Amino acid sequence: MGNIDLFYLLITVFGLGIGVILAVALSNNVVAGLNQSVGGSNVYIQKAAADVNATFLLFDVAIVELFFGLSLLSIGTAFLIRSHPIFYFFNLIAIIIVMAVAPSISNAFFDFISNPSIASTATIFPNTIILFENLPLFLLIISILIAVATLAKGGSQTVDAL
Repeated sequence: MGNIDLFYLLITVFGLGIGVILAVALSNNVVAGLNQSVGGSNVYIQKAAADVNATFLLFDVAIVELFFGLSLLSIGTAFLIRSHPIFYFFNLIAIIIVMAVAPSISNAFFDFISNPSIASTATIFPNTIILFENLPLFLLIISILIAVATLAKGGSQTVDAL
């Protein structure tokens, strides 16, 4: 059942990627509006904006770490949870579905960041962009590792009824 977890992983990483980039774009627009309202550049506004942007830059690495951390967790749970070998075929079906959905999600992310009002903000997230460029490949590798971990257990063990 580990490949089903990849759907949740896709949704989580996509949502965080879009959400963080939107938050930075909104923050930059608020700073520009504040500077315009005070009649020029204010030192305190610029300091606050720099602090906010520095905090948001941490999310670039955090999104990539979350992706690979949750992937390792899925591989580990696929290995540790007992299942019948028949579920391997469901795993193959899940791999096919994940590989059909992943390019669409990757393309949706790039359609979003190609918007002119977002493009300048998205360039400060290079790790997230690299992750989404290679998302189908990463998911294929992770799916294969989950399938191997599912079969590496040597079959299921029966639990005696109490």
